[in-house]
Amino acid sequence: MLRRKTIGTLPPQVEFPRGCLESDVDAYLRVLFDSEPQLEKSSRALASPIIMLGPHGHQFDTNRPPVSLRPSPALQVVCSEPLGVRIMLPVPDYHTIMARFGGRARLSVWQSSTRDGEPMVWEELTSAHISPPDLSRHNPFGLAVVSFTVHHFSFFKLVWDILSASLYEAKVGMSYFHPYISFSMMCQAFMDQGAGNRFGLEVICYRSDRRLPETANYRHRVGASLKPKLVRPGRILVRLRSQMFVADEEAGEDKEMAKEEPDFRGRDFEKQYACK
Repeated sequence: MLRRKTIGTLPPQVEFPRGCLESDVDAYLRVLFDSEPQLEKSSRALASPIIMLGPHGHQFDTNRPPVSLRPSPALQVVCSEPLGVRIMLPVPDYHTIMARFGGRARLSVWQSSTRDGEPMVWEELTSAHISPPDLSRHNPFGLAVVSFTVHHFSFFKLVWDILSASLYEAKVGMSYFHPYISFSMMCQAFMDQGAGNRFGLEVICYRSDRRLPETANYRHRVGASLKPKLVRPGRILVRLRSQMFVADEEAGEDKEMAKEEPDFRGRDFEKQYACK
């Protein structure tokens, strides 16, 4: 609880200077790096962690003195005057992306006014002014820190005006920032009968917070995982094992029925097998 008269510090270092608040406020900040569903390849690329500033919907009087939130060396929130609440977010590979994509690399601020627990509905916050990284500011992660201004607390994120697939292929940006995040994945198997005792199997792996892709190469659904499994990014080996069928080596299938997803980063993928 922040007391209007005494103010003080909330762990981890959330500072509200005297005179900034009209009444006591329970203030908090949550970092939601992977809380939204995986972006489609045709969508704009996420540039920063997704954050939630609370209490949700709280409005700041821009005529009052600044408020400063310092949850970490790489993440800072400042209520500036007279512009409003100034948020500073780390943007992984900022300089690399700017050098590679040039004028196409434009950042925009997006907000979601939905409540906690509701699906996020993002809209661009066109009134937010974005300031480029301050080269004199350093943080232990070596990340560029970009700032922008808002006048209320809600969900916020920075987005590159670049297709998500472009940064994914370039191996830069948020997808490659945190090597230890896990994705909740589900699997389903589909089958199509061939000549004689031959058939094909397709295994589709997809995010548990998304619907199964509507397009499948095979017609008959023959199996599915019962519950999600957390999968870390990187190399994944998908291997079929059964006492009911074997690999159709004459059709070119590997005897071990093992196929590799070389660089998994949370996107849906599918593997096909020739069996008999």
